[in-house]
Amino acid sequence: MTKVPIVKPKSWRAISHSAYNFLRGYRPDLLKSLGPFPLVDFLEFDLKDLTGFDFSIGKLPLGIEATTDIAKKELILSEQTYEGLHHDDGRCRFTLAHEIGHIFEHGYLHFVSQRCLKAIRFNRGKIKPYMDPEAQANVFAASLLMPQPAILRMSEGERTASNICRLAKVSHEAARIRLDTLEKY
Repeated sequence: MTKVPIVKPKSWRAISHSAYNFLRGYRPDLLKSLGPFPLVDFLEFDLKDLTGFDFSIGKLPLGIEATTDIAKKELILSEQTYEGLHHDDGRCRFTLAHEIGHIFEHGYLHFVSQRCLKAIRFNRGKIKPYMDPEAQANVFAASLLMPQPAILRMSEGERTASNICRLAKVSHEAARIRLDTLEKY
């Protein structure tokens, strides 16, 4: 089993701010009113220009939906994940946003490689969440797809997991977790 590296400690607030700054320049309207981040357009038209990363669609081991090879500057999606993006599947959208989080938060690392793809589950051991690259990428993904300012602009009656799920095109689970941890970010 491949071990996940310990990364530079980052607060959830700092990671959320990183996603906020990106949105401020790329799609500031999504900070004002909750809507779906255009992941397919970003992937196909802007990823290379804005990050220097290419993407490909490939056969990945069972259980791996996507991966980012920092050394090769490549984001690799399974066929199923790529197809799901075109159907606004919430899990697939979160998966891609998570990988984009690795690019933005860990682009300086060289830890993901082909041998890591052989592991179905990464051994996260006893890594503290603020030093865990997977936890950091999840925070970035949540902040990108469900920006705090847009959620806080919703009235309390509108601020439900079902509404967030519908507006941001995320899974109900992602919306529920975002609402439960909104203050943490």
